[in-house]
Amino acid sequence: MTAKEKEHFARQLASIRKMRNLTLLQAGEQLNISAAYVSKLERQQATPSSKLKKTLIAWMEQK
Repeated sequence: MTAKEKEHFARQLASIRKMRNLTLLQAGEQLNISAAYVSKLERQQATPSSKLKKTLIAWMEQK
């Protein structure tokens, strides 16, 4: 994942979470990861594994 892709992914994750009116804790519970890790992803301080990336993409594509 390039730096630009990571930035886009982080912004998209944060935007969708906020659009759904979810807290970091609620999003983490839905994704089976900690709220702290969701925060790190949104702030580009962590890079998801390929498995988690697939989970995140599926979650973001849900309506």
